[in-house]
Amino acid sequence: MRDLAKRFLEANHKETHWANDPTAKELLEYAYSGGMPWDRNRLEKIGEVVKKPISVLSLDEVFLYLTSIIGRDRICEGLYDEMIQNGTIAKLLERYLILTAGEQ
Repeated sequence: MRDLAKRFLEANHKETHWANDPTAKELLEYAYSGGMPWDRNRLEKIGEVVKKPISVLSLDEVFLYLTSIIGRDRICEGLYDEMIQNGTIAKLLERYLILTAGEQ
């Protein structure tokens, strides 16, 4: 996932829909294919996680935040696109890269 996160951060996200944005689409597919852990209790936990600055999130919280956005986009269409455009996804991936810096 580190390579995917780096590609996402290097990409130009000018498209207004993730389906037209190759790295946004790849990240979504990666999450749905089981590449990210999905916390069964994410709906109960996400309220507290989003109150924290992204810079202090743990790795589990980063995944919880990402999968909550991705999962919720099915109900609230456009949320994933909004989180790409406002920089939230990029900040979460930057935090992920910091937390996994020693991994290859």
